[in-house]
Amino acid sequence: MEISSNNLPQFVIDDIVWHSDPVTREKIYQVVYFTEGTGKVQLDFASYEVQAPQLFFISEFQLFTTLE
Repeated sequence: MEISSNNLPQFVIDDIVWHSDPVTREKIYQVVYFTEGTGKVQLDFASYEVQAPQLFFISEFQLFTTLE
């Protein structure tokens, strides 16, 4: 998937990985996009309220957990 602006590519998504496990800690960089709803997530030891639409960038081995 390519995201572009003014017909110029901004970034490209090569692969989409879906996790069924609510807790992930992997050797990959992740982009998590909430398209609807509300809830809470935890990134490492900090909790965040989610109000869609919202985007999270997660670095490798960073703990990401959905709380609600």
